[in-house]
Amino acid sequence: PPQRRPAHVRSMSSSSGRAQADMACKELVASGEFNSVEYNDTLYDASMILINYEVPCVIVEKSGSWIGAISLKDIVTFCVLRGMDPEMGEVQDAFRVKGNVAIADPETSLSEAIEIMKNENQTEIVVASEEKVLGVLTAVDIALALDGKGEQQHGSNFAPNDDDNNTIL
Repeated sequence: PPQRRPAHVRSMSSSSGRAQADMACKELVASGEFNSVEYNDTLYDASMILINYEVPCVIVEKSGSWIGAISLKDIVTFCVLRGMDPEMGEVQDAFRVKGNVAIADPETSLSEAIEIMKNENQTEIVVASEEKVLGVLTAVDIALALDGKGEQQHGSNFAPNDDDNNTIL
């Protein structure tokens, strides 16, 4: 079967097709688009975005400002530990606040981003400048880019995956 590519990362433009370790994170993040939920949305709504758009985490916003992120692991852990139905819980109950999210400035190099993720024991990093989120990168995104296996994205970077019949929506 064909290898699935990250839906939220643009390809490299170097002649070798490889990113350089000193390349800035902003060069790898796709056109500033990312998935987000409001802090009072249900955990079920957040989980459907994570599943349908195949993203590692969703940015949590309150009144238009980003306040943190939430992943499927966050949702499952919260619901299982409390025996709670995700339709009954709200994002504000389970999300990670900014202080518990790995964050990279857009000018941060890919090698520095890897170090931040390692030091914070995270597999994804939010690329943001002050209050503006540009996107989210995963360790896999960076590894694929450095290995030259990223592919050019066209159209919406966050459309549900139409290349199979397993899309939930």
